[in-house]
Amino acid sequence: MTAGVEQPSVGEKTENTFSLYALGLMILLLLDVSGVSFGGVPLSMLVLAVLLLAAVIERQQSLKTPSWLQVAFLASVCLGLISLNRAAVAGGLREVAQCAAAVGVGFVVFGAADDRERRSVGALLALLCAGLALYGAAARLVPSLPLPFHTNDQYREVSHARYAFILCLTFPFMIKTLLGLRWKLALVPAASLLYALAGRNGALLVCGVVGAAVLIILGERKRMLPALALVAGPVLIGLAISGAAVWDAQRPLHPDGSTRRLFIEYQSLPRAVAAAPVAGHGLGGYKDVIKRYSAGFAQSYDNRIPPDTNSAYAVMAVDAGVPAAVLLIAMLAALAWAGIRDARTGSGTAAAAGAAATLLLAGLFTPLFSRNTDMLLGAITGFAAAGCCRPGTLRGWALRLAPICAVGVACLLLAVRTPAPVAASDAGIDAGGDCDSLLIESSVRGSAATRYWVFEAERVSRGPEGGMRIEGANDASGNRVLAIPEGAGKGNGAAYYTCSGIPAGSYTIWVRAEWKDDCSNSIGCIIGNQQLTVEDGIFGRMHWVKSLMQVSLPGGTFELRLQNLEDAVKIDQLLFVSDGSWSPPTSKPLPPWTPPAQQ
Repeated sequence: MTAGVEQPSVGEKTENTFSLYALGLMILLLLDVSGVSFGGVPLSMLVLAVLLLAAVIERQQSLKTPSWLQVAFLASVCLGLISLNRAAVAGGLREVAQCAAAVGVGFVVFGAADDRERRSVGALLALLCAGLALYGAAARLVPSLPLPFHTNDQYREVSHARYAFILCLTFPFMIKTLLGLRWKLALVPAASLLYALAGRNGALLVCGVVGAAVLIILGERKRMLPALALVAGPVLIGLAISGAAVWDAQRPLHPDGSTRRLFIEYQSLPRAVAAAPVAGHGLGGYKDVIKRYSAGFAQSYDNRIPPDTNSAYAVMAVDAGVPAAVLLIAMLAALAWAGIRDARTGSGTAAAAGAAATLLLAGLFTPLFSRNTDMLLGAITGFAAAGCCRPGTLRGWALRLAPICAVGVACLLLAVRTPAPVAASDAGIDAGGDCDSLLIESSVRGSAATRYWVFEAERVSRGPEGGMRIEGANDASGNRVLAIPEGAGKGNGAAYYTCSGIPAGSYTIWVRAEWKDDCSNSIGCIIGNQQLTVEDGIFGRMHWVKSLMQVSLPGGTFELRLQNLEDAVKIDQLLFVSDGSWSPPTSKPLPPWTPPAQQ
């Protein structure tokens, strides 16, 4: 603004000031949804920073009296930061920053808008939904037409789940706009039908209908039933026309009867959560962690699940722990309730309340914090909770942060607990059939012996079959390994071992392996009806990898099967150890057993 010109007070802002801020919010949303970036930096983040300064300085948005949403957000970030000690720092910081941008900063920026600006942005969201619905419906007629918006290098456009997520969050805003028009009896059913035909994820489309129903119940009380029929009827028809494909992500089984990979993950979820229930395994590590606790192996044709179909609450429980997941659910539920309460009293936007309800349900079927939707989440949280920015019962930052810090310290103490190191010695030798065995002393157990049985991966009793083979390797014990060459195919091949002489009990499996990269870093182990995946994130060198689950051995003679899950893998040695806290003293192979007569 020009120097020397008298500035309007906060309560007397000019029409131009309001329109400029609304224009900034619209640009922010469009840049974020389209994923435009420069030099790897999303341009939406630059606009977000400018709008944040405007919200704090020009709008005088107070940060000294945070609302209930900001308090919950701080607690979520606190738990997330605690979990960073178990994650790669770069990936964990990215996850925290994304959550902060979507829920924290986005809430402040959109919450600083006034009623007129919210209506302007709501109209943009309605147009966005209409445009995407038209485009998505056209893509069904022209299969070669790709979904819009570049999202990353792996997927040239947004996934079907992310596309449906954008549709369902903006659907209440489109319905609200159409219900106010003269030709609503024709426009609403047509728009609803296009909405159902555009999306490829039935569960997320239903979430949008629930949000529209909340909008209608709050804003169309006198004509509630006819309006609900106008919206829900065409959507049901559209889903029926779309066929069974829209429900693929929710189906537990493939047509051949095998379990889909997504539902194998859900079966593994209780084990993964139980292993680190308070602080989690580390932000950004869900996909790597969940495979280690798999209750079964996916078919080779189902090696990757459809992107963006994981539950946000399952991801949060594994990454940051159960408290963070519960906190996220509580925050979204309170947000939806606050929006509904304000809309009923006339101080809030019914469309924002409906979108908040949609957001709560959509977390069951897709990650909430992801590219292309972060600022959309910020708009919904800011609009739905705009009337809740009054100071709560607690006064001051200290009282608000005290319980959060207490939880954080408790999580930190639990998260940093690690087993005491174990030293190995050369005490004793015990033969074990086809599996060479050694006896070591554990400093943790004092004089009690921890026994482990080690054997060479190339000493198969049957096989290797399919894509597996035995080949030479200079850095391996015996200079040979069981290899799955690159290009052999994922899931193609197995090797079998007959083991005897190991007493019955629970054992941890260690595998000395070399992985190529994060798409070639796992091997499957099968003993009877027990299946587990052994993997980690260390690539390019031989090292010991621990199974996170123990197996129960029956004693006597049993068969172990190594199952190809991914190619470009080398396996040198395997061992069973009775003490779950023990680990190999170095990354080198364990010495082979030499019979006493030859010593």
